[in-house]
This record gives sequence, C-alpha cells and structure tokens, in this order.
Amino acid sequence: MHAQDIQYSRLDMVPLYLNAAHTGNYLGSLRIGGIHRQQWNTNTINGFQSPLFFVDAPIIRGFSELDWFGLGAIVFNDQAGAIQLSQSGFFASMAYHKALSEDRSSVLSLGYQIGFADRQIKAPSSAIFLDELEQFGIISEDRSLLNLEKQTFIDMNLGIRFKSRWTEYIHGTIGLHLRHINRPNQSLFRNGQEAAQILYIFDIQAQIELSPIIRISPKIYHLRNKTSQATTLLTDLSYLLQGKQELNLIASLGSRWGDSFLVGFGGAWNRFKLMMNFDVIYSQINNISGANAVELTANYIFSLKRNKKNKPVIFCPRF
Repeated sequence: MHAQDIQYSRLDMVPLYLNAAHTGNYLGSLRIGGIHRQQWNTNTINGFQSPLFFVDAPIIRGFSELDWFGLGAIVFNDQAGAIQLSQSGFFASMAYHKALSEDRSSVLSLGYQIGFADRQIKAPSSAIFLDELEQFGIISEDRSLLNLEKQTFIDMNLGIRFKSRWTEYIHGTIGLHLRHINRPNQSLFRNGQEAAQILYIFDIQAQIELSPIIRISPKIYHLRNKTSQATTLLTDLSYLLQGKQELNLIASLGSRWGDSFLVGFGGAWNRFKLMMNFDVIYSQINNISGANAVELTANYIFSLKRNKKNKPVIFCPRF
C-alpha cells in the first residue's frame, strides 16, 4: 500500500507543480493561481478532492544584467478514496533564469523546491485488504499495522527548463522535473520503510501564431517512475475577439494515452486566465460510475507599479 502523486491534466495551469524551473518565469510582477480537481464523487465511493494554490514572482536580478531569480510557494491538499487518505504540503520554490541571448529570446532555467508534506488515514475502518477478499469473514493482520498518526516528512524536487523563440511566430519550451529526489519514507504502516519513487516529468510545449487572432498551443507531458508511466497530449486553440480589451476564447482537446479523453474550454482576459476541463475515461475503469473527472483552474498576473510615472516592475521577457 503506497501513496501516489496528485494527478492533474492541466499541468500548464499550475506551472510550479509541473516544474520548479517555472518559478518567476513570466511577464509580470506577481502571479497567483490554483486548481481544483474532483473525481469519483458518487454515493458509494468517496471521491478524490485535490485543490492546489501557488504564488510566485521574479524577485531580483541575477549574476548578470539579463538574468533573474524567481521565488514562490505551493500549498496543496488531496483527499482520496474510501479510507480518506489525506495528503497535504507546503513547498518553497526557487529558480535561476539564465538569458542565453541579448533579447532574452532564449532562457535556461534551473529550479529547486523543498518543503514539508504530511499524510494521514482518516477512515481506517473502510480499508479492505486482499486476504479479506480472498477469505470472507477474516480480519487481516495488516489492518493492525496501519499507521493512524499524521506522518510528516521533508520532500525535495529539482527541475530544468529551456525556452526559446524558434521563429517570429513560433516559440516553445522543453523541461524535465524530478520529484522526491531525497526519496522520503512514505510507508502507510507503522515502522514500515517505503522510499518514495523518483518521479520524472518531461514536457514539451509550443505556441504557434497562425494569424493575428488565432493561436494553437500543443503540449506533451510524460510522467514516469519505477513502476508506472503516463503520457498526455493536449492542444489549445485560442481565438482573439476584436475589441478594446484582449479577450481570448480557448478550447482544448487531448488525451491521456490509454486512459481518457480531455476536453476543456475557457478564456483569457488581459492577465487573467480561467479554464474548465473534463477527463472522459475510456479505459476499463469507466465501468465505475463517476470515474470521470473535472478540473477548474485559474491564474492571474499582476503588474505592480511604484507610482504613476514609473513603468511596471517586470524582469522577464514576453514571447
């Protein structure tokens, strides 16, 4: 018995959870955002409830005039399954961004996260063990070994990311993020020893301007650890409505390979972005009522000003 990392489909909307190297890497002064995922919420199955919030900012210039440091934080909570396995945590996130060109069109970023996470089984009586299924009426010896106390441990993540403008109308990023690099003990049993598996997250994202008002943004995420893997392909289509304000309508379509179709819609108005996405399960698990999932995500980028005459405090390039 072991715990899994929270699974989100719109990793691009929670950039610090996707890769520590995203910290402070955007056009603006302060960014806040969050996501809420809900799955398997039926009358017979306690569903997954997984909210996450983040904040980050480019704080100071780096060792050269074109470089900068980013600092941020992540807070999350996950309530999962019939035994109500609660996982929560707080991570500090930091990154250094090295400009590789004079116009900052190419940037190499290195990020690091450290924080505290805790887990607790809140409904142990709802646990069902394999030997109890195989032999009706017995009580598994493993039941008495469950650790009902809250467990707290230190966790660390590391990420690297490269972004570049390939042409005037196309730019993209490639990144690698490693979770649990210190391999903390995550056993759910008293005196148990189960080191967390290192999770590798590889992603490629691009933005392609087809016209002044139409843009597509394809993304690929591949997650892998020692025992499992998952690949997600997702594409956003953005349409700019003409007017005094920048209002983009967004539709998304994709798939988590071998598991589900992903469908979403939303919009971006100036520096605010809101998306709602649905996971439509087509794997064998779709026989369970309520297996589909829904995610609501939002983020906002502030442009802070010192006074009316000064320009916004912005360190990083926009492209």
